[in-house]
Amino acid sequence: MKIATAQIDFYIQKIAQEKLAGCLLYGPESSLAAYRFDQIAKKISPDLTDPFLVTSLSKDRLSQDKAILADEFFSFSMLGGRKLILVKDVDIPAAAALKILFEDRDFAKKSENFILIQAGDLDKGSALRKACEDSPHFAAIACYEDDERTIKKFIETELLKKQIKPGPQALDLLAEKFGKNRQVILSEIERISVFLGAQA
Repeated sequence: MKIATAQIDFYIQKIAQEKLAGCLLYGPESSLAAYRFDQIAKKISPDLTDPFLVTSLSKDRLSQDKAILADEFFSFSMLGGRKLILVKDVDIPAAAALKILFEDRDFAKKSENFILIQAGDLDKGSALRKACEDSPHFAAIACYEDDERTIKKFIETELLKKQIKPGPQALDLLAEKFGKNRQVILSEIERISVFLGAQA
């Protein structure tokens, strides 16, 4: 299921409530994909250090054992709760592992666990991208460079969360200074918030 660009930020905010088995992040903007990967992961499992609820699968493990993704998806946490399975920097191994999982048409009904995959820039012919875009149980989110309007809105929203209300000129200046890396922007906004708090 491909998520429209204009809906991505809103969709991520409620992704934990969606009846999804997982999400694929792909595209040329690796910093944006990393930001969204962390954002979605925390929506599913706020404590990413919990060894009972969070599992990471490497490219090597998927290559060696293509059934491991399905095994993890259908497994239960020892202490209960929704498990988060993290997979980074893969294409062909993840596609093969997903194919095994998707062979069971009712797989999404058999587990509440969530698979989060971060890949690189996948073209339309990518088996991994096609599998996720065609599945009603997976969200496929493309990560392309934010335009100026989107970045300004992001900066404004994050500043307002810190109870800082920027004017149009301030937004223009900050957007020019911060660039388009959302993780860098958040770090800079945190510095501004600390500075203003110290001045109060």
